[in-house]
Amino acid sequence: MSLLCAVLRRMAHLHVFQMEILALGPGTNMAAFVTCSHVWLVLQPQLLFQLPLLLQSQLLYQFLSLVQEPNLALASLHDWTSPPAQASDLTPELVPYSAPDLASGIPLDLIPSLALYSDSCLRPCSALVIVGPLHVVGDVVTVKPIVVNDRYINPELGKYHARLRTLSRSCQDIKEKFGATTDGIYYLTTANGVMYQSFCDMTTAGGGWTLVASVHENNIHGKCTLGDRWSSQQGSDPKRPDGEGTWANTITFGSAEGATSDDYKNPGYYDILAEDVSVWHVPNGAQLQNWTSDSILRYHTETKFLSNSGGNLYYLFKKYPVRFGIGECSKDTGPTSPVVYDTGDKHSTKTLYGPSVRDQFEPGFITFRVFNEEKAAMAICSGIKPIRCHTEHYCIGGGGHFPEKAPQCGDFTGFDSDSYGSNTGKRASKELTEAAVLIFYR
Repeated sequence: MSLLCAVLRRMAHLHVFQMEILALGPGTNMAAFVTCSHVWLVLQPQLLFQLPLLLQSQLLYQFLSLVQEPNLALASLHDWTSPPAQASDLTPELVPYSAPDLASGIPLDLIPSLALYSDSCLRPCSALVIVGPLHVVGDVVTVKPIVVNDRYINPELGKYHARLRTLSRSCQDIKEKFGATTDGIYYLTTANGVMYQSFCDMTTAGGGWTLVASVHENNIHGKCTLGDRWSSQQGSDPKRPDGEGTWANTITFGSAEGATSDDYKNPGYYDILAEDVSVWHVPNGAQLQNWTSDSILRYHTETKFLSNSGGNLYYLFKKYPVRFGIGECSKDTGPTSPVVYDTGDKHSTKTLYGPSVRDQFEPGFITFRVFNEEKAAMAICSGIKPIRCHTEHYCIGGGGHFPEKAPQCGDFTGFDSDSYGSNTGKRASKELTEAAVLIFYR
């Protein structure tokens, strides 16, 4: 058995693979697999002398970017007289090259040592270039294919790989670069290489909307208790004027698919640079595939207002903190933008709120960072622009303190007043109170 095959077999035995095989695709004549923090390439012998050119190829660079640009490692095989006895023995023999430096190629003095073993080592292992995970049986390295006749044996794996091929910074990027037109879950990545999943709305007003957050009221009676992540989970406290500070920090939680059943915030909230927002009010617990049809209210902006506030809500709320006591009603309100309705209209928006407060706002807008008469701060007034000061009855999210005697603290502040969901007096409708607020960027 060749030395390289023995090394591979020993490495498999040591369980140093993070992934068994990461193939570059059918017909590429090479395969890659990960050991510890390194990517290894196995080439057919005829490609050996093309290695410097290969390392500069766009295909390989895209592949390394896909696995978050780990180090590329090349082994000088003539230094290995026997397979490594333990995983730590692999490290001294590796020459690492970071992915951004691939354009400079590799030292040519490595090529002869690799070429020297092309007949005795690489050729017997040339089967490794076939797409598929390795299976070691005794002294024989075999391949179990994952693609046969251009079809995935496991269709779900095929779907996963297809989603990875569109990996981008936002849903807008996916739409523009890959022509995606289907609503659903996609893979995204931040500027720092953090991968995550989110829902992309690829149809509304031209599509390209990325779900970045949802505000879900888990207990309207709780009043700043556990689960009120967008206000305070530790009660109303003037010593914690920012509450959880969620509107202006990088803490993430929840899942895209569960965004109507719990609070949700992904890295796109602070990473994506956008111009506009879209907001959906979707009944609690609604299934992802029904979000559009089940929504009681959907609208988006077209004013590019985020461009003047840093490009997303993270930077907007850095500029306009959701903090008790730092501003006054009407005087210190943050940005306001008119909206375009996708579901509902100005009249239906108005009727979602209590009848005795409907003269305190103008529908057809979205407003950020407002204060009430007691200087309590709220983050978003969805679908409206306040013209008076009882904002706790029609705005959501908040800082950490609501001083008024009547309990108002919470993600949905004073929506219930003293009668849950009755849509009488100051009380919001049950339909609105029991719907999650989904926030998108584009």
